Amino acid sequence: MSKYDGIEPNFHPPEKRALAAALVQTAFRAYTMHRSTGVALYKTVNVKYELQLSKERLSRRVLFSKFLRSFSYVLLLVGVVFLQYGSTVYDRFSLEKTMKEFIYDIRTPADSLMPFGMRVDMISDFTDYMDWVEHGLFARIVSEGRVWVSTYNQVVGSVRLENIRVTDESCAWKNPRALAGYQLVGELEACYGPIKRENIATEPFGPEYDSEVFSSTEIQGQPRYVIDLGRDRDFALERLKALRDMNYLSMSTRMIKLTLLVYNNALPMFCTVRVIGQMEPTGLMTITTSTRSVNVHVSSCSLRRWSARPRPSRSLRRALRCARRRPFR
Repeated sequence: MSKYDGIEPNFHPPEKRALAAALVQTAFRAYTMHRSTGVALYKTVNVKYELQLSKERLSRRVLFSKFLRSFSYVLLLVGVVFLQYGSTVYDRFSLEKTMKEFIYDIRTPADSLMPFGMRVDMISDFTDYMDWVEHGLFARIVSEGRVWVSTYNQVVGSVRLENIRVTDESCAWKNPRALAGYQLVGELEACYGPIKRENIATEPFGPEYDSEVFSSTEIQGQPRYVIDLGRDRDFALERLKALRDMNYLSMSTRMIKLTLLVYNNALPMFCTVRVIGQMEPTGLMTITTSTRSVNVHVSSCSLRRWSARPRPSRSLRRALRCARRRPFR
């Protein structure tokens, strides 16, 4: 008789006995396999390599999370661009092309020197520039209550002229160092150098009866003599005639810029048109035209509650939600 006779196993209910037997057999088999393969595993595992591999995996996870964050910011930027310029950029470039063609189609009345009139790319000096503005541009502006150009584009604000002048002593050869060793006979004549920060004039000027009628205004860190011509054709023509009589443009002028802002309510978009004439010291007149359109964005969402560093996904969702609330045109 064994000493274990009469002792019943303490497993109840009885159906747990099969599960207990299976667990014991599994544990025993794992123990025997560990004893037989444990030495081989210990010899082939490189702990230093495993640690380095874990670090590389962690660094890759960090890089992947940064990539997702950057990609979210790119999506947000694309959404902002589409919200700013509209659902497509076709309207924007179409408006810019229309206004550029409007500028290049303007011609002055034909005369003996210009049988077919003068276009903007044919301007050779400041006299031609003023003729083109007076007899070309304002002749094409339709003023009937509101001011329109190219049929559907309304002029907003005033047509503006900006004049950048240089001083009479801006030539390099008038520098005292350049004149050292030379004997001067008589007075030096006025000489006008290139556009440089140290050469730009800031003093008021004007005709003999009012020498301070034109004063400089600093725009974008550069002194300029600004004249607003208004929108009315008759008023602008009178103003241009007065500017001619007072020598608003002279030999000291190095750059003249005309700015025109229009609004198209069918798109809706604003478009800024600039016609810039720059005179080189050699006497060469360079004409540059530029157009820039901006979509009118009307949003019903308030941005005041946005945090300084919002989450990209949350910012993108808010931007798209604002876009859905935007009224259709």
